Amino acid sequence: MRPWARYTIGIAAFFAGCLFPLLGIALQNEVPLGMWPFVAMGALCLVVTLACFVPRTWPITLRIIGASVFLAYTAHVGISVNTPNFERAVMGFVVIGVPFGTMALFGRYPRWGRGAGAIDDEACRKG
Repeated sequence: MRPWARYTIGIAAFFAGCLFPLLGIALQNEVPLGMWPFVAMGALCLVVTLACFVPRTWPITLRIIGASVFLAYTAHVGISVNTPNFERAVMGFVVIGVPFGTMALFGRYPRWGRGAGAIDDEACRKG
């Protein structure tokens, strides 16, 4: 991934990381779980921001991001059992959840699959 793309994603993730908790505070009485899902999403956005601006943190931050996406897709499949949405949930888990699960295990995006060419580790480390 090119440095300008990382910086653009990092800036957007920073703003999202700041705004999600504020949204949670505003909607805490209207959402069943209160403000905590919004705070968690804001924290994940700040982890993405850290990963974008500080490449030395990739061994840790990429594992956190990968585990979060993998667990979210796993929960989505679990919730979708016996619903018409189950087939799409499983497809999303296979296409997105499994690669992010391997990213959680190994600390880097897998080099296999159709989307693997979008992320070039060497270019990131030089940039």
